[in-house]
Amino acid sequence: MRVERAAALTLWTTLRDRVSADGSTLSSSLDTLSAHARTALDVSGTGVMVASSGQPRAVLGASDDRMHSLEQLQTTFDEGPCMDAYRSCTFVGAPDLRTHDTQRWPQFGPAVVAAGVGAAFSFPLTVGDIALGALDC
Repeated sequence: MRVERAAALTLWTTLRDRVSADGSTLSSSLDTLSAHARTALDVSGTGVMVASSGQPRAVLGASDDRMHSLEQLQTTFDEGPCMDAYRSCTFVGAPDLRTHDTQRWPQFGPAVVAAGVGAAFSFPLTVGDIALGALDC
C-alpha cells in the first residue's frame, strides 16, 4: 500500500509538531539524523527523501551539501536509486555509478557521477506496509 497525500501530510505534520516541541525544526532534525546515520553506517553521506503516490516530494534531510544535491537530482529527474527503492519497497544498490546501466537512470547517472558520487545504496522508509520515502547512503 502506498501512502496517499493526505496521510503523508498528516504523518509529517505530526512529526513536525513533535520535533518542534523540543525546540528544533524538522529540517534540522532530519539533517542531524542523516549525519548520525552517516557515522553509524560508516558511509560518506546520507539523505532522506519523502514521496507519495510514486512521485518524489521533498528532500527532508541530508548529512551534507553533496548528499542534498544527490537527493535533488533524483527529485528533478524522477529517477535514481532512492526513487527505485521507494517505488519497489526494496533495497537498491549501485556500487559503481560510473559503470552503472545508463538505461536505468539516463539523466541521474551521468549527473551524479559528474557531481563526484561514485556509489549509492538506498533503503525504503516504511511504516508497516506504507512506503514513505527512502534513505540514501
